[in-house]
Amino acid sequence: MENPSYIALSRQTGLMRQMETVSNNLANMNTTGYKTDRMLFHEYIEEAPGESAEPWDEELSFVMDQGQWRRTQQGEIQSTGNPLDLALEGQGYFVVDTPQGERYTRDGQFKTNPQGQLVTNQGNPVLSDQGEPIVFAPNDTDISIQKDGTVTTNNGPVGQLDVVTFENRQKLDKQAGTLFKTDRDPQAPQNTNVIQGALEGSNVEPVREMTRMIDIQRSFEAVNNVIQKEHERQQQAIQTLARKA
Repeated sequence: MENPSYIALSRQTGLMRQMETVSNNLANMNTTGYKTDRMLFHEYIEEAPGESAEPWDEELSFVMDQGQWRRTQQGEIQSTGNPLDLALEGQGYFVVDTPQGERYTRDGQFKTNPQGQLVTNQGNPVLSDQGEPIVFAPNDTDISIQKDGTVTTNNGPVGQLDVVTFENRQKLDKQAGTLFKTDRDPQAPQNTNVIQGALEGSNVEPVREMTRMIDIQRSFEAVNNVIQKEHERQQQAIQTLARKA
């Protein structure tokens, strides 16, 4: 296989990864707190084998997918009326305890477990600023959560939700569901409010993602056409050489 085919295949591989990312975004357009992912690409230059008289033949340009970046813009906040549904206005993440250690999320669709702990849909306890689960007594009613995360009931204060942020939110590693992991130190967020009785929707823009999917598909077909033509060119060259031989 010659260099044009290698270059085209590198582009196709990147397009396949990009299609997977866009498809995942669309699949999570209704997932609470989901953030859109984007692919990062860069040009990979490699010296062509052998010597060439033409300067433009001295290097080969390949496409390489370098990784992903995340759109961290806030999604639309939607009112639910459920007192245990919480949204974050501004930067910040709720801290939850998992079997693998502390994780971070913007999915505030919480509930209580049989022990009275405030937990996520996956059953992970939501932590207070003291590093302990938020726990309600059996006779607690009239749950109220203030903008600063302070939780009170008819029986008085329960605790304060731990809400944190990070200097570089792109460094958060996405885990299962809407959880994030990092080994970086959390910081206190500025101008962040907890909104009770509401949830943050995903920041996926469906029309834009569908348009991007169509563009990727067309690009894939164009590159595939290049590979097919290169294959036909090689076959024709082999047949011509065979006849001359």
